Amino acid sequence: MIQPSFGDLAQRLQLQRLGTGMRTDMKRLLREVTTGQVADPGTALRGDHARLSALDTARGRSQAHVQAAQELAGHLGLMQRTLDRVSEPLVDLSTTLLTASQTGDTVRLSQAGRATRAAFEDTVAALNTQLAGRSLFAGARTDGPALADPDTLMDALVGSLDPTATPADMVAAVDAWFAGGGGFDGGFLGTAAPEAPITLASGQQIRLDVTAEDPAFRGLLAGLALGALAQGDAPALDRATRQALAEASGLRLLAANAAVITVAETVGQAEARVEAARVAAETEGTALDVARAGLLDADPYAAAARLDELMAQLDTLYTVTARSSRLSLTEYLR
Repeated sequence: MIQPSFGDLAQRLQLQRLGTGMRTDMKRLLREVTTGQVADPGTALRGDHARLSALDTARGRSQAHVQAAQELAGHLGLMQRTLDRVSEPLVDLSTTLLTASQTGDTVRLSQAGRATRAAFEDTVAALNTQLAGRSLFAGARTDGPALADPDTLMDALVGSLDPTATPADMVAAVDAWFAGGGGFDGGFLGTAAPEAPITLASGQQIRLDVTAEDPAFRGLLAGLALGALAQGDAPALDRATRQALAEASGLRLLAANAAVITVAETVGQAEARVEAARVAAETEGTALDVARAGLLDADPYAAAARLDELMAQLDTLYTVTARSSRLSLTEYLR
């Protein structure tokens, strides 16, 4: 019986095809051994991608929650540092003002007034703080400053006062100017409406509703403005009025400090919620990664064993190919 055989060219093509297939399998196995993941998810999942798609969707959502929490944490952190900056000098400044009002010394009153005016300017600058072009204390209108500049505010306040008023009336006029419905409303450039709530997790949102027109800041700016007026330069005030303004300023700054601390506590509570949400989202993301890996994990030991087997087969193939390439009439006649 005659056995079928391959011609030289057909045999060479067959060897080449076998070699190509082995090298392709080796690349796939090397990838699986290196990454720990199957190279062909479709085969591993048997064509059912629904669960993998659901895991990927959930992972993207958890990552978005992590990113939102991180951005919000930065926002709240800067807000907290701003509140610290605002409240830090208030106790010492209050002491300085009360001491100056008790002594009645015009030099001390002027010095205390200048220090308070500087604190007023710094407070307005702090409330106009922005992060990445977004104002922190302007409510929903985040593309501009929360307050007009300090000179504009003080000029408007001074223009509304009667320099001949009694000290009590002068203090009342300043309080009324900073109260709701007063002149300060025109100096607030933001919006009363807070920013839209930010989603931290499914069913969990947080809203940033601290603005520069918060009663705590109105009281603080009123107290600082009273102290700034104690300089007596504009409007020109007698010493008794300046003493009354300095005393009222010192007392109001103590109360304002407590109010600002309360705002800081509110921001701190929001920070704690955001941090808890961030940790929860990261934990969820890790669990989803583990579940996804479970669907696509390759068996490293089986892959390594198969890789060794293929390498041995490829070595054999190379040997056979080398020998067959030397089968010619010339070699046979030698």
